[in-house]
Amino acid sequence: MSLWALAAQAHEQDTRIESQVVASGGGYGSGGGYALNGTLGQPAAAAATGTTVALQAGFWTTAPDVVVEPDGGFHEWMDSLPPDQQPPPGRRGPGDIATGDGMTNLLKYALGLPPMTPAAEAAPAVVVHDGLWGIELERSTDAAVGFHVETSQDLTLWEEESHSENPIGPGADGERERVLLLTGVSADDVSRFFLRLRVVME
Repeated sequence: MSLWALAAQAHEQDTRIESQVVASGGGYGSGGGYALNGTLGQPAAAAATGTTVALQAGFWTTAPDVVVEPDGGFHEWMDSLPPDQQPPPGRRGPGDIATGDGMTNLLKYALGLPPMTPAAEAAPAVVVHDGLWGIELERSTDAAVGFHVETSQDLTLWEEESHSENPIGPGADGERERVLLLTGVSADDVSRFFLRLRVVME
């Protein structure tokens, strides 16, 4: 499986939190009425406050756990890639990160992205939709994977959260689909809340 951690504290309607990965040092994100500057580490967290919103975020840079099925579609996908998009030997596994964007090969397979092209801007994003927490992403229509949403209030204890998968429309490139993984957790009921996307090969 591949894990992609996303986090938020407090919100405004239609606020969108874009996840970003940098090689080292720090990162920057903005949306709605707030801006966030932070550093990445193991673990690292940052906080920013404004007149109407407070935000906290935490990220990991360690390689995620991966569950591999020997005959899974991931391996067929990897072998079928053009030579210029195949990672070098030793970096072709599901849990390997082929570029500096922090996204594993398995996550890129699930999202329909070429592994050797940096694509941090295409990472899943936390959203608030109709007052409920969710994760919005563009995904491959062919990948044999399952998407699971996990939640935590302390970044230590994670629990799987039931969610609905709501198609939004075609992706920006016309070859993928946009989907909203919507939980039943109200954004008004928690003061601090973290979401994590888990991708599992099927």
